[in-house]
Amino acid sequence: MSKKQHREVNYRISMNTNEIKTDSDKTWYTRNLADDKNLTYILTNLRNERTGLHGVLTIKLDNIPLAFTECNIMRHEERVKLSNAAYRHFSDVQKAKLPKEILQHEIDQFCADSHPVLIKALAPKLVSGRSPAPPEWLCDGLVLKGGGTVLYGEQGKGKSTTALLVAASVDSGDNTFFNVAVPKTTLFVNLERSAESLARRLGMVNKILGFDEARPLLMLNARGKSLFELREVIKDAVKANNVELMVLDSISRTGIGDLTANKPANDLMNLLNDMCETWFGLGHMPRSGENLYGSMMFDAAADILIKLISAKEENRIGVGLECTKANDVSFPPTSVFEFSYNDFGLSNVARSSLSEWPGLAEQIAPSTTELIEDHIRSNGSGTAQEISKAIKIGRSTVSVELSKNGKFQSEKIGRELVYKIKSYQSESSDR
Repeated sequence: MSKKQHREVNYRISMNTNEIKTDSDKTWYTRNLADDKNLTYILTNLRNERTGLHGVLTIKLDNIPLAFTECNIMRHEERVKLSNAAYRHFSDVQKAKLPKEILQHEIDQFCADSHPVLIKALAPKLVSGRSPAPPEWLCDGLVLKGGGTVLYGEQGKGKSTTALLVAASVDSGDNTFFNVAVPKTTLFVNLERSAESLARRLGMVNKILGFDEARPLLMLNARGKSLFELREVIKDAVKANNVELMVLDSISRTGIGDLTANKPANDLMNLLNDMCETWFGLGHMPRSGENLYGSMMFDAAADILIKLISAKEENRIGVGLECTKANDVSFPPTSVFEFSYNDFGLSNVARSSLSEWPGLAEQIAPSTTELIEDHIRSNGSGTAQEISKAIKIGRSTVSVELSKNGKFQSEKIGRELVYKIKSYQSESSDR
């Protein structure tokens, strides 16, 4: 048996594929090389594409990248190119410890076994039910622990200021404007404005909250870059700093594709959920529309949707935060604030009310219950399908509201349930 064959046989006998590790979004394998240095193979962003399994394959020596490539990991020539590129950086001692053909064999074995390891890590598990418990809010009514919130509204109406106010409040545990239970480390990802502009805004927000202007907030300023480009940077920052809330300005800077299409919208929601367990992102609203710009998948994937409405009077703006979607929690009441401005920008923030800003009250959309009630009063009765079509709200949402709300009663006519308002008949008989 040749020395080469002997080395391969010994290696295959000693190799333990159970040592391939995963954290559900990447796999890696580490082995001792020489001189107390470790060689690590890493596979990230593994995904199925039309031509096969693709991912980013990296070879590191004590955390120093020797070579990496994004490729079809099932193609032998791609793996050989990568191992050859890394091997050129080996010292003579390291080459003697791990010959080129064995390195190539290890890369082959690692790529072959990584996909099954990742699939196994993602396999279903038995989950025991738990007793009902109140939701845990990081910021009451706005940020649900473990959930995603999208704050949307027209441009230039106060979304960025609101986001910075939420970020600083949660990070510090301040309750001046929002009910924050305890401080939670917060990362503010700024893809819209200059770092200098954000620093000035943060200084003013800190001052309004009663802190020193210089109080720091973990911030990533990357104007001109996309969220997709920064995904690894953000994930590393979240892990290194134990970040519990990521605030993103804005979700339109994703670099994933047309957000009016379903797949890019789904990819964005998956990306946000992968970056941080709890996130708060800013979305835009078309000038001619009333809803969040983009695919309906945003509405489906977000746990909390908050619509920002505003009314302006000279150097102050009334800002209302109206919840338009809430998963597994009751709809929080609309919060109202007054933002004051001077020549330097934001000068003050104060709590306010709808009575102080009549223009805001006119913009608040009627609730699903109010829309259903208006339709039935106008038409005498209606089925869930008829009402859903008329008020342009999903049939399942309408059906749930009709069945659980004590205002409505049903009568089966043929195969359909027809709904009326409980007080409607009595009102008719009194006439």
